[in-house]
Amino acid sequence: MDLVDGEHVLIRDGARAFAAGVLALYRDRALWERLSTSSHQLVNEHWSPDAMRERLNALLETAVRRRSGAQR
Repeated sequence: MDLVDGEHVLIRDGARAFAAGVLALYRDRALWERLSTSSHQLVNEHWSPDAMRERLNALLETAVRRRSGAQR
């Protein structure tokens, strides 16, 4: 999903590290808001209905071009 630790999410291994990450988000409103905003933007750019529609259209156009070229 192209998530970057510290930019879109906090990726932590192990129970203690995970708990520390949760507490960091709870205590640091600026961190929470920054991660929330950047992750929301990433989802909208890559996984929104509009973005998925564009990807699907590109795939279908490629398939049609390949099929048309193969039939010649």
